[in-house]
This record gives sequence, structure tokens and C-alpha cells, in this order.
Amino acid sequence: MALKMVMLLALLVYSSFVAGFTKEAESGVDAWAVSIMDGVDSDKDHKVSEHELKHTLEIAGIDADHNGKISMKEILAHVVNADAIPAEKLKSWKQSFHETDADFDGYLSTAELKTFMNTVGMPDRKVGEAPGHSHEWQDWLNGFKAADNNNDMYLTVDELTTLLKSVSKGAGEQLFDKSFKTVMKGFDMDKNGKISWKEILHHVGEGTVNQLSEMFRSWNEGFHEADGDDDGYLTPDEFTFLLKHVSKEEAEEVFDPVDSLMRHFDTDGNRRLSMKEILAHLGDVEGLSAEKLKGWKQGYHDADADHDGYLTAPEFQHLLNNIGMPNATEL
Repeated sequence: MALKMVMLLALLVYSSFVAGFTKEAESGVDAWAVSIMDGVDSDKDHKVSEHELKHTLEIAGIDADHNGKISMKEILAHVVNADAIPAEKLKSWKQSFHETDADFDGYLSTAELKTFMNTVGMPDRKVGEAPGHSHEWQDWLNGFKAADNNNDMYLTVDELTTLLKSVSKGAGEQLFDKSFKTVMKGFDMDKNGKISWKEILHHVGEGTVNQLSEMFRSWNEGFHEADGDDDGYLTPDEFTFLLKHVSKEEAEEVFDPVDSLMRHFDTDGNRRLSMKEILAHLGDVEGLSAEKLKGWKQGYHDADADHDGYLTAPEFQHLLNNIGMPNATEL
């Protein structure tokens, strides 16, 4: 990430999490929605489209053994009259599969499967399994449309929460599990199939582990609670346990730190930041050098694209990308 998150998150030292990690009970669907958003939102626009939801459910439907990878056998198992596919076409599919399989392990990742499908087109599916026709998808689609308050065919995190509340707990858990593999992949930097505390902090942003550990003390406690064998790593099951037991506020701190910080600064709740609101969170403003304060004000002016005296979330991110936040020693 381009953001210098150590400096950015230093401003959150004085803000505690609302709910905290709880081992005894699972968090609500509002917290689940944040994690699911990270796994389903493939274009990272902080919204879930109908296509993204359908793609997540469809991929999971093909992955019969639920190992997060797709074999040629699993693809053919979902094709109508697979035995009747012309030899030349089948050969072409297998060649495309081989070319798409980057590590030549005989499986396609979800991203590779998408490339494969774009190359050969998804074959006709068996009755009841075709995208857009299964009973499962129709239930999800009805819930999607009902949750989409402004009818823009995208769901925000809050609207996704509404969707999750409209379906059964079992269906919500299935979507969590189906999106989890993508979330896991985003954290697992060394691709060893396990998540270390360092990898969680690096997912948040750049910086030293010690500084971020202090700011994310509740996450650190949750990590150690979830790490059943105390080996310093979370298996997929242990990481799932952690994500299912954090509060919505904690999930947002890790999955969407800029938006979380925006809400933290926005004291009047108008979803825009004034220079006054930003300076109110800088601690001893009088202790800042005139040059540094001037730089901040100039950066604010440059980020304010419409020059209305306020920063929207994208404008605030532009400010952070170009100016950064003062670190703890500057506050």
C-alpha cells in the first residue's frame, strides 16, 4: 500500500475498539459483512455487485472438494453431456486449462478459473446448476435486490449486512466460507497456507511490527486466542475462528483502514472532513513547526478537488497518499 500506515494509524492510539475480541460468542453479521466484502469485492471498489456475488457462489459450486482450487474433473462434472463433447473442443479446453495453470499443479485458483472461463466460455451447466437459475441463486438475488436501497445494483457494507440478515444463518455462513479463501490468500504473503501476526499487520500497511502491535492490541490478543497450538501461525480454521470473533469496528480497522480513519475524524458525521476536524486529531497543533503545518494545509488544498472546503473519502485518501500522517513522536 502506498499509504504510510504506521504514521496514519498512530492517530488511533487513543481510540479503543468498541466490542473487542470475544472467545465465548461469535460476532454479529455486521462484522461478518466486512470480512465477506474483502473476499467478494474483486475490483476493490468497496461495493459488491450482482456479478461479484454470483461469481463467488458459482466458483464455490464448482469446487466440489472445497479445497479452494478447481480441477479439470470438477469443471467437467458441471457440464451438460460431458461425454458428448467433441474431442477437438475437449482438447482445446484442456490446453487452455494447462496454459492457465501458472504453477502447473493441476488445479486453477479462483483467479485462474476466471481467466479460463473468459478464454473458453463457461460450458452449459446441468439442470438446476446454471448460473442465474438455481434456487440458491434466486434466493440470494431476491435478497440482494431487497438490500440494495438505492437500486444501483451494488451493495455497500451496510447493505451487505442487510442481505446477510435476510438469509438463513446457514446461508450466511456458506457465503463467509466461500469468500474466505480469497481473504486468506490476501493475507498469506509467503503462501505457506498459514497466517502469521506479521502478515496481518503487513495487510494493514507498511511499518514496523512493534508499532502496529501496540495499536492493534485487541487483534493481537485475538490472534493468540485463536492460535490453538501456539505455533505463531493461524491455520485456515484458526483464522476463520479469529475473523468470526472480532467486532465490526475491529474488522474495519484491518480491512478498510482509510474509511475507518475517516469515520474516526468525522466528528459532525457529515461524511466529509474539514481542516478543523483533521487538526483536532493532531494533538498539540501548536507544537507542529510552521513549515509542517503549512505543508499540511497545502496538501489539504491540493486534495480538495472541488474546492468546497471539505474532503470526501477519496480526497482524504489522496491527502494521505501524498502527505502521510505525523507519527507518534510528532504528536
